[in-house]
Amino acid sequence: MNLLYKAISYLTYPALWGTVGIGLYSYNTEHFTQNLILSALLHSLIPLLFVLIMVKLKKFDSIELPNVKHRSWVVLFSLGCAFVFQQVVAQQFISSASQEAANVKVLERNHGLMVFSQLILVSLLTQWLFNRKEYKISIHILSFTGFVTHFLVSSLVFAQDAVIPQDWINNPILWIGSVGLLVLVGISRYKLKSHKLDELLTGFLMGISIVFINLYAYHEWGWKMFQ
Repeated sequence: MNLLYKAISYLTYPALWGTVGIGLYSYNTEHFTQNLILSALLHSLIPLLFVLIMVKLKKFDSIELPNVKHRSWVVLFSLGCAFVFQQVVAQQFISSASQEAANVKVLERNHGLMVFSQLILVSLLTQWLFNRKEYKISIHILSFTGFVTHFLVSSLVFAQDAVIPQDWINNPILWIGSVGLLVLVGISRYKLKSHKLDELLTGFLMGISIVFINLYAYHEWGWKMFQ
């Protein structure tokens, strides 16, 4: 069974949801391939390479990062990478906003991409703050919960069908599947002794909370930067 739990953990690698979200927002745009490659590099591969190098140099114990202090180093490095990606997306937004102002759906999609890329930053900052308190919050649960909550909320905030068709949002199978996957991820992380129950629950609650914190921050400050 441990092999199954490990497979679930690897297949639901936290940074994966960031790239999936970026891909959804960038789909059918001229920046789709560029954003997908950049997201895979800056959100996943480069931070993973950093961990592997640190393990090779014997600075970290293993790629599982059991040491909370080591996790905080990785999160800080990942924050830097995510900030670079955010700047790339911001430049895309600025350069295309004037051309696409008349297309409400495209404009909503661009705002959504900005909000989602900012959510990745907020998620990493949240992880770092918990790590600073020597608390090993479940990043798997935090990331997946934040991903699902974002797209549920964005379907109400942004234009209908801007990213995910509304009939998908209204389909209970999608949400039952999401809850089922969340439970599977939680069980796998617990059975692998990667987290205690309170760390899983904290990840779930913070995954929901950061979506609303991020939306508030974007509404108050973020969108004004691109007026």
